[in-house]
Amino acid sequence: MARWNRIRGLELKTELGRGSEEDSLYELLVKGGEVIDPAQGIHGQRDIGISQGKIAALAPDIATSEARKVINATGKIVTPGLIDIHTHVACVITEMGAVPDRVGVLSGVTTVCDAGSTGYANFPSFKKFIVPQAQTDVFCFLHMVSMGLVFMPELCDWHNIDPEAMLKTIEENRDIIRGVKLRATGAMAQNLGIEVVRAAKKVATKARLPLMVHLGKISSIF
Repeated sequence: MARWNRIRGLELKTELGRGSEEDSLYELLVKGGEVIDPAQGIHGQRDIGISQGKIAALAPDIATSEARKVINATGKIVTPGLIDIHTHVACVITEMGAVPDRVGVLSGVTTVCDAGSTGYANFPSFKKFIVPQAQTDVFCFLHMVSMGLVFMPELCDWHNIDPEAMLKTIEENRDIIRGVKLRATGAMAQNLGIEVVRAAKKVATKARLPLMVHLGKISSIF
């Protein structure tokens, strides 16, 4: 008995193993894949035994009799879940937003970080409608502009920036917000100048978070 899983054109065959539910060491066995894990210095063919949702064994050859289910990963690369730190996944908030799971778990990426699609004014919508609906782990960088990338170019004047409101939003949502985002483009330079970069750095420093800066076409003001 076998079942085929299709992920973005990749077919993985899941078969019943030879082990019984009572006697099996592993719930799932990923067999025959090319395991690449730079953190542990692993690059080679390995079998992976999974028990209670965690990796319990990593060896060149684990018998199928020790598992209830087997995925034949021969000819495939098996890695720890990938992390994409620059995405735009506010799919119901901004026009440029992608569906989190489409660029996430369905593409081999277990964690995505949205790079400033929303600011403090519309972050609540991101938290309510985007994060809970995704199987992918979703985090974000909070945009300096109140509405993020809803309107572009977004950096038109100082009325769209409120450092105190940003800091309050960050402090209340540190489980999701992992940094501050600024798009340093020509329009920003013409309208606000270098002071907005200093303002973004100040917010990030006070929040004890990293600052991500998108570099676009920068005018001679810099």
